[in-house]
Amino acid sequence: MYHALYRKYRPLSFGDVLGQEAITTTLRRQIVTGQISHAYLFTGTRGTGKTTCAKIFSRAVNCLNPKDGDPCNECAICKGLLEGTLYDVEEIDAASNNGVENIRQIREEVVYAPTAAKYKVYIIDEVHMLSSGAFNALLKTLEEPPAHAIFILATTEIHKVPATILSRCQRFDFLRLPKKTLMDQFRTVLEKEGKSLDEQSLDLVAEMADGSSRDGLSVLDKVIDLKTFEQVEAVLGVIPRKRTYDLLNAVIDQDVDTLYRAVEDMYNASADLGRLCTNLMATMKEIMILRSVKDPAKLLERNESDLEALQELAERFPRERILYSLRILQETAARLPFSLDKRADTEVCLLRLARPDLQPDTEALQARIATLEQQLRELKETGIPAAPVPQTVPAAPAPAPIPTPAPAPTEAPKQTPPKPKAPPVFDDPFANPSVSSAGKYTEPTETPRPAPVAAPKPAPQTRPTESTNQPFVDGWQPLDAWRDIAHTVSRTDRLLGFILEECPAVYQGRNILVLVENRDDYADVKTAECMELIRQALVENRKEGYTVKIENCAPDKYIPHATFNQLQKENLFDFGDEDEEIPEYDE
Repeated sequence: MYHALYRKYRPLSFGDVLGQEAITTTLRRQIVTGQISHAYLFTGTRGTGKTTCAKIFSRAVNCLNPKDGDPCNECAICKGLLEGTLYDVEEIDAASNNGVENIRQIREEVVYAPTAAKYKVYIIDEVHMLSSGAFNALLKTLEEPPAHAIFILATTEIHKVPATILSRCQRFDFLRLPKKTLMDQFRTVLEKEGKSLDEQSLDLVAEMADGSSRDGLSVLDKVIDLKTFEQVEAVLGVIPRKRTYDLLNAVIDQDVDTLYRAVEDMYNASADLGRLCTNLMATMKEIMILRSVKDPAKLLERNESDLEALQELAERFPRERILYSLRILQETAARLPFSLDKRADTEVCLLRLARPDLQPDTEALQARIATLEQQLRELKETGIPAAPVPQTVPAAPAPAPIPTPAPAPTEAPKQTPPKPKAPPVFDDPFANPSVSSAGKYTEPTETPRPAPVAAPKPAPQTRPTESTNQPFVDGWQPLDAWRDIAHTVSRTDRLLGFILEECPAVYQGRNILVLVENRDDYADVKTAECMELIRQALVENRKEGYTVKIENCAPDKYIPHATFNQLQKENLFDFGDEDEEIPEYDE
């Protein structure tokens, strides 16, 4: 019968246990001197040797011919325990035997002397799974057991064990195994099995083990007959490191197309999208170490080629951008197991990594500023001087307004602070409570400016009527419900939906004007596919028959004095001053 590698090569003596020299030395000394405690607690991550040491200890204390604290594994007691024919050592799985009645059974049996061995040993694995009543039932027996009884408790979650249990045991913390120790163990196993694997494959298997010898041997058992590193990657279903580096380069280059194609390829291949976030997060952590530590090679167990690739990424990522990316990846990795659409969440995560400008929080703003500062430093290092700031302020200062004398009628508008004019109110054709989630547009309350002390109020002036076209402020109205149309588009194409939601929109009658400032966004929005999505969104929101026009310009060309902060955060549309020349809408 075939035995798995982790069973076949399970240590039989303390000297074979990997990476736990301090613990094995202490246990050996206690066996040699006879200072054996009545209760032990072994804690640590999975696959580090807790149950193995418990079994070795149970044989060593009962062995007829111990050797420096190790069992001989040849006497009748050792063979009986190894073959499972001697019942003086009992191993209990607390995950399935966690009730009070199971502990009561132990209390009834522990009073009887062992049949053949010197000690009766109880190994309770995953002891943290015991119920509160079971822990209480175990307390008195654990504190004062019979002289022939030894309890060994093992757990991976020490914080769930009550303090009353901890105080009655000798606690030993098992360490996570380093990658080098695991790779040495794998080479020994391969040599005994007559197999071979290249160093890259061994390094990948050790990385997948995550400090656990049992997990590493299980992974090695799966790939032991493969020949190439590519086959090992394919069988283990891991994302190649080079592809992870390429994705992070695409993030810093804001190459959203590459990121979306990577998610699509993984989705079509039925790959685990959560592993993509985990790999990106681990790589970002290594980049942060490279940027923060003087000698990172001791902390990063990577080969030279990987260290070079990580160093190139570290030079491109500012610290603020790294911290921002880690937060986004951690949030997504925690949300993915409960997500209804893992692909959409992963795409949004990568979009937020590549475009911090889509995030309104302070951390995203700091990441953008740090990226700009790094680009400026790179320009200075290459010897390219920064462009001179254009002189926008005239050399001679403008004369201060004279408050005492009355200004001339023609110069009064220039000296008097402009008076804000409230925009006219029109009925919003999109204001439908059954459709709109954004709500009706409400005019912001404006604080009136203090009137000048001595300047007389200018006479009201009428607008010129020579042009047949109406001025912008008299004929157009801000369209707050445009966000509903953008949200409808985002259900089909998330990127186009984000772009449209950032663009301000106004309407006049049955005409809608959308202002797109960025030329790349304008090219995406003007495509036939996007226009068809907008038309479908209008029909879905029961607004068919409206004409949509896309304009590539800054919003202040049609909305004077408007800023992105007003449009995006406060949703304010300032229509300018009463006496300011206002551009007309050109059909």
